[in-house]
Amino acid sequence: MDAPANAGPSARRPRRRLVAALAVGAAAVLGAWKGEPWVRAYWTHVSTDDAFVTGDASTVPSRVADVVERVLVHDNDYVERGTLLVQLDREPYQILVEQKRSDLQQARLTVDRMVRAVDAARAGIEQEQDLVRSSVAALEEAWRAVEGQQEQVRYRVASLRAEAATLRAARAELILAQRDHERIKNLVADQTGTREELDQKLAALQGAREKLKAAAERVQQARALLALPPDYQHPEQVPADLERTATDVRRAVAAGEQILAKLGLAAAARDLQPESLHRALRDLTARTTESWLEDVPSVRAARAQFDQAVAMLGGPSFDPARPYQHPAVVKAQKELAEAELRLGYTEIRAPVSGFVNRRAVNPGDSVQAGQGLMSIQPLEDVYIVANFKETQVADLTIGQPAEIAVDAYPGRTFRGRVSGFAPATGAASSMLPPENATGNFVKVVQRIPVRIDLVDPNPREAPLLVGMSVVPVVDIKAQPDGPDAGGRLRTAAGRTPYEEVRR
Repeated sequence: MDAPANAGPSARRPRRRLVAALAVGAAAVLGAWKGEPWVRAYWTHVSTDDAFVTGDASTVPSRVADVVERVLVHDNDYVERGTLLVQLDREPYQILVEQKRSDLQQARLTVDRMVRAVDAARAGIEQEQDLVRSSVAALEEAWRAVEGQQEQVRYRVASLRAEAATLRAARAELILAQRDHERIKNLVADQTGTREELDQKLAALQGAREKLKAAAERVQQARALLALPPDYQHPEQVPADLERTATDVRRAVAAGEQILAKLGLAAAARDLQPESLHRALRDLTARTTESWLEDVPSVRAARAQFDQAVAMLGGPSFDPARPYQHPAVVKAQKELAEAELRLGYTEIRAPVSGFVNRRAVNPGDSVQAGQGLMSIQPLEDVYIVANFKETQVADLTIGQPAEIAVDAYPGRTFRGRVSGFAPATGAASSMLPPENATGNFVKVVQRIPVRIDLVDPNPREAPLLVGMSVVPVVDIKAQPDGPDAGGRLRTAAGRTPYEEVRR
């Protein structure tokens, strides 16, 4: 009984060793089979579960202060770019547009009126210049009238002298007739002459007296034509300056004096004499240009009115070919454009295509300029932000491929590509970065945000939504490709990261 009992454990010991050996061998085979990929992945891939889907949402603000009339979308609605989202009250801005349009029309009418004033002022200058030229022609006519009157004076002086000569001849004839009458009278007294001869001589004497009287009257008449007083003692005497002081001459000179005064030549017109009138006329007509026209008061006044009209249009900078470039019209146009723009702001449209999110407006709300009403989340441009440990980024470069597992879609993998690194750690970029100046420092492994873009479009049947948790796995041994491949910084096109840094 004792022998078999003692032999039992000894017999079972080899079997136990065999089972253990087989278990170790199976474990070694299983470890080699399953562990080899894990070991290889450990050395060729890096991953993190601190990653999530994000995207650049667009906030839709109100650009004007107004009251909401209609809201045409709800949360989660998909909208295309340009879709009307919110309609504000248009009436106050429509009234402002009509007012600004009226102001623009008024500004254009004002400019048109000022342009017509400039044209009228220009025509006024030309008219005044024509009047001045006519005055110069009238001055020439006045001088010819002066010359004509002087010629008349000379003719009348000559006539006076001729009549005076006739008077002297008549006086001589009267003396001769008196002598003949006395002689015949004496002969008749001596009875040597006949009574008939005495009658003839008496008739001749009376004729000589009448002839003398007529000649004397003609002399005084000639003096009257010269505006001279009667002078029976010295009828031939006339003033030496009669050609300058004669009434008709002075009247003609006065007409020229008025013309000179109208031309603004007051100095030349003062105490004017025929010689001065002739000299002034010669000076005017001797000029080769008409620049002297600008010195005439009437032309100068018309020129001043023209300059004033031009100044109201902007002065020399005004372009007659583009009258509505006047500052007043330009200002009215800009104010109208601004009013129309603000009217357009009453229709709030989607800035991008995407899904409506966080709608915070309802009909009847009073909104302010700049107030956010909702956000639009475009799903076509979502990307992954993976917070890798700083000990993991040594082998990460832009352009490396990544496989992305999403908690919401088990068993489905998305393809991605490393496209950039944050310039600071997540802690340093936070609102309240940690302060380690107390002396109680504990080193903590920091995380650096890495951007991973999707290689394929975001699928509609299984879309990646902003905020989803993902697990990216980056193949650090794969050859990077694409823009900025191999770098850790985004650079200008056509340069490597290292060239960009050296530059």
